[in-house]
Amino acid sequence: MISDDPGKAFGRSSSKDLVIEQLKSIFGEPQSTLDLVSPYFVPGSTGTEMFRSWKSRGVKIRVLTKKERSGIDRRRVEEVPA
Repeated sequence: MISDDPGKAFGRSSSKDLVIEQLKSIFGEPQSTLDLVSPYFVPGSTGTEMFRSWKSRGVKIRVLTKKERSGIDRRRVEEVPA
């Protein structure tokens, strides 16, 4: 399990402690697909830009979450422009 540092809510966490950086550290750069499962997933601007970068390289990105509870704007992940 990985999670953001709780200090993120107060602007007191380093980028290496954020989920998106932990994902890169564990999995490296995705080559063809990235499937994430999370009951609460809201990518920030850094995460959104990373997803855009991956999608522009042809990576298929899928996120399974409880939309009504996550507050995610599904366009940020599923319809990321190339």
